[in-house]
This record gives sequence, structure tokens and C-alpha cells, in this order.
Amino acid sequence: MPSKKSAGILKIVLDTNNLVSSRINKKGASWKIFDLARENKIRILTSNFQLSEFNRVLTYPRIMKKYKLKKNDIKKTVLLLRKITSVFNPQEIPNIIKIDPDDNQILAIAKEGESDMIISGDHHLLDLKQYRNIPVMTAKQFLQKFTKV
Repeated sequence: MPSKKSAGILKIVLDTNNLVSSRINKKGASWKIFDLARENKIRILTSNFQLSEFNRVLTYPRIMKKYKLKKNDIKKTVLLLRKITSVFNPQEIPNIIKIDPDDNQILAIAKEGESDMIISGDHHLLDLKQYRNIPVMTAKQFLQKFTKV
């Protein structure tokens, strides 16, 4: 496990899909990771770009309907995220993932926030295995490692 930084709290970046899953699937690994952040056991790093993307995805009509979300609840969730995460605005966005350039935003957050790891279900990110010595793993892999510590 990488060394814990920032006053002993492990810093992670959740990709946007995991961030969305953390709010709509109350039984999933991403939900458990979000709870760890709410309990101040880990710190989630994000950016204004990612929070905007998160908000946009949750307000898709099909998502709102399927998960019975209300715009006001989504706004509250974004406010909660701003409260329990560290928000960065990376100026340097790498150009590593060509097929899905938005994934590079995740890498930029990880670099800017000196993240200990990147949590993703996206094969473009997972295929990297690591970025600047920052491991990339799934939410389940993270929970298996984190709960063993």
C-alpha cells in the first residue's frame, strides 16, 4: 500500500463513473468508498470539471427516472461532495488516453492532488496499471487492500 500522506489520510481519485455509482448504488463498492470519505478515513480528490460532469450525468432524464432522483437532491449531493473532497483545478491535462480524452482529467487530478491511488472501472485507466507511480485499481480491489490495512 502506498504511504499515507496528508495528515495520515489516504488520498484517492474516483473516476466519474465510480463517483456516480457511489451515490446511486447503495450496495456497491463505490458507495463503501464514499462512506470511508464521509468518515474521514480517506480523502477523495476531485476537480470542478469532474463535479460538473457528475452533476450532468445525474441529471440525465433516464438516470433521474431510473434512480428516482430529484434536482434538489442532486444539488445537495454536489454540495456534500464539495464538503468532503479536496477540489482541484488542474491546469496541465496530460494527453495520454487518446480514445477518451476526458479520462485524462482523472490523471490530472491525481497528479495535482498527489493522490495515493486512482479508483476506476474504466479499462482505459485500468490498462495503465499506474500513472506517475500512482496505482490504478478497481473499487473492489481498493476495498480488499484498504480493509486489510
